[in-house]
Amino acid sequence: MDSTNPYAPPKVQDSVASLDLPTAGCSADDRYLYLTHGATLPDRCAVTNQPLEGGDRVFSRKFIYTPPWVYLLLFVHLLVMIIVAIAVRKSATATYWLSEGIRRRYVRRRGSALGLIGVAALGIFAATRLQDSDWVIGLVMLGFILILLALIGLMLATPLKVRGYKRGTFRISGCSPDFLASLPRGGYPPKQKL
Repeated sequence: MDSTNPYAPPKVQDSVASLDLPTAGCSADDRYLYLTHGATLPDRCAVTNQPLEGGDRVFSRKFIYTPPWVYLLLFVHLLVMIIVAIAVRKSATATYWLSEGIRRRYVRRRGSALGLIGVAALGIFAATRLQDSDWVIGLVMLGFILILLALIGLMLATPLKVRGYKRGTFRISGCSPDFLASLPRGGYPPKQKL
């Protein structure tokens, strides 16, 4: 007689190692990583493909995709562009690992961009205290240009960047070719036929 209980709840896997992490919501081609919401990447650095070490960090990051046409609305009005961007953006959260050296490099880049914003803000404040109007206009313009460059630097100071979105799948760049080769082959999911 069989001693298993057919009404018993299913057994839970005990360790993360027993999960099929490489196929948990991600695939790759030769250039891009494709992931869906809740994806967990393998336990290697996504940028260098190095195995995990003691100082490496796990990141659970929200990837956001806004269609490029939305930025053309800036010519209409800034507020219109912001409202439309919030309405049409797509987001997903994924978990990945970065080695300590890569993480430090991107933290330094963010710190430099934030420092540049601070210097530009102080420059604008100091320019408003000057009496000569020619210097004021020039320094304020320079301050705003530096702030714009710093904001662009902040956007670029991330190791993995969203390059596209289709049918619930994000296309991500920034992974090493060896890391991409270790993932299942794939891309955007095919269109569903009606």
